[in-house]
Amino acid sequence: MSQSFRELFERAANWSDSAFGASRSPVGPLKHLAKEVREARRKPDDVMEYADMLLLIMNAAHCNGWDGSMLMEAVGLKLKVNRQRKWGALNSEGISEHVKEVK
Repeated sequence: MSQSFRELFERAANWSDSAFGASRSPVGPLKHLAKEVREARRKPDDVMEYADMLLLIMNAAHCNGWDGSMLMEAVGLKLKVNRQRKWGALNSEGISEHVKEVK
């Protein structure tokens, strides 16, 4: 890859601000993300649908005031949490949930 995630995030954030305004809620991009998820489910082999979803996630994060470094740090932390969890078998829809701990 020729550019870092941080650079890509900044380019996407700058474009979003110029296209949609700098003062907006993350709710709009998240609603749009739901539509793109449906499209990706219809075309799971289309990498551009994944690109659409990633751009919308970055846009929503930017609307919350987060930058690419913060998002990647959170992803790393969440991966660490997920790796420590126990996971159930895939259900009929191909979904696996983590096993809830009883306290």
